[in-house]
Amino acid sequence: MQRFTILGAGGVGQLLAHTMRQYGFPVTILVRRPQVIQQFRAEGARLKCEGGGGRTSVYGADMELVSEAHGDIHNLIISTKANAVVDAVRSVQGRLQRTSSIILIQNGMLAVYEVSRLA
Repeated sequence: MQRFTILGAGGVGQLLAHTMRQYGFPVTILVRRPQVIQQFRAEGARLKCEGGGGRTSVYGADMELVSEAHGDIHNLIISTKANAVVDAVRSVQGRLQRTSSIILIQNGMLAVYEVSRLA
């Protein structure tokens, strides 16, 4: 099963990672700040989700700094704010392949106007 890389550890990114881990998909979350990783590890390296009157936790996701991560990315989910998408793609551009899949998931309007500059 191919790994999914999620760029963005906000509410949307963590919900996606949580759900994907529930179904057994390997997931790596990329973050910009070391403090996010420290908090993740301090809480037992688990992804928590609350909703519908209940709470669930899953384990097994990896979390890495964007600046220190390595290896090819085959499946990328970008869950940053819409106005940060171009910079987010640029931060991992060297790890993407011609066959990589990129999924953009934002809450709010997607306003990307610089995509042609990535090529």
